[in-house]
Amino acid sequence: GAAKAPLPVEFAQIALGWTDTERVELTSKLTLVFPERDGRLHALHKTVTDWLKKPERKGEDFYVSTRETLEASKKLAHHALLLVEQDTAHESKYLQYPLQFALAHVRDVASDSGLLERAALALLRFPYLLRRAAVSSPKLLEDATAISAVYRARKPKSDEYGHAVSLLRSALSLSMQGLLTNYKQLAGQLIARLMMYEQGEHKVRLITEFLREVRQWSGPEEGGGWWCPMTATYTPAGGALQATLTGHSGTVNCVKYRSQSEKSERSMFVTASDDKTLKVSFVRFFCVYVHVHDGVVF
Repeated sequence: GAAKAPLPVEFAQIALGWTDTERVELTSKLTLVFPERDGRLHALHKTVTDWLKKPERKGEDFYVSTRETLEASKKLAHHALLLVEQDTAHESKYLQYPLQFALAHVRDVASDSGLLERAALALLRFPYLLRRAAVSSPKLLEDATAISAVYRARKPKSDEYGHAVSLLRSALSLSMQGLLTNYKQLAGQLIARLMMYEQGEHKVRLITEFLREVRQWSGPEEGGGWWCPMTATYTPAGGALQATLTGHSGTVNCVKYRSQSEKSERSMFVTASDDKTLKVSFVRFFCVYVHVHDGVVF
């Protein structure tokens, strides 16, 4: 019940400490309610995990308590982070599970300061960021935003890990349009937006060490090199918030910007949301048009 997605058997073996023999024996038993398909253990149905954790069943066989679920999340977070730290989380046998969900598991056990610090350091590992961006740049930003929020809630503003993660989150957010076009822009985007924190009164030790690693990237495997900025030509991370677009009651799935042109006297944003509306807003940030749809808007 602690897993975020069908759990790869190879990763389950590491996280649960099974021997090869135990793996064969236990997976054969588990397949009664957690069938194995494509190398993953799937819940037969959501009702199975709900039944296992049902409070009214406390004391019965196979009951899983909240404490046990939390301990399982800690174990999954620890081993997923360990694979990230060893730069092996992307190996095919793990079916991308630790690559995608290491930080998600940390969010479940955010009170564990040791795991939280390791999550911050994982985010400040460029090989991990690059592989995570290759899978999904928006999900990478979601992870960074969530870990940053946990730091803001649990740590003082002076915490160096929280500050570094906050700057990284800001840099990723500012870079998202380029990353959606080509995630291999990641190195250049991060350097351009974080380099002001390498020296002077703004210097941040963790960011300085992180950018040193970024600059060592050899570039895309197919060759062609990469753009490494020498000066801060992009909007730097950590800048003041300029404005906030409001009005949606559901998750915003897409934002499109159109600059001023002959057809439009002013620049504008179009946003699409789970609340079944499109909203068009001028850069002066007031809503000028709303269109309601029958379903979720993407």
